[in-house]
Amino acid sequence: MPKRQRKDLQGSAYAARRRAFLEAWDGPCWWCKRAPANEVDHVIPVDEGIDPTDQGNWVGACKPCNTKRGADYLNARRAATEQRRRKAMADNARDFFGGEEVVTPIPSLL
Repeated sequence: MPKRQRKDLQGSAYAARRRAFLEAWDGPCWWCKRAPANEVDHVIPVDEGIDPTDQGNWVGACKPCNTKRGADYLNARRAATEQRRRKAMADNARDFFGGEEVVTPIPSLL
């Protein structure tokens, strides 16, 4: 499935604000405190309802820290979604079969 591009984050004005923020950022990566900051990272993830253009939520980050942070966040979201899905399936199975635990059969390889 192709990645959806957010139109509000694709404009040249937004890119210019990020470049200006990085030029003004006087220090190393916010997360590791060692490498030079060459990317802008959102402290609170944008998909939690934070305005992506709010510079109060921006910090300078190095690429490895920003990439790791994003991957960790996505993995945690996927795990939480899977956990909710499994719980909903188990709850639905118990409701349907009168409270007894249901084991899903594994289809045979015929």
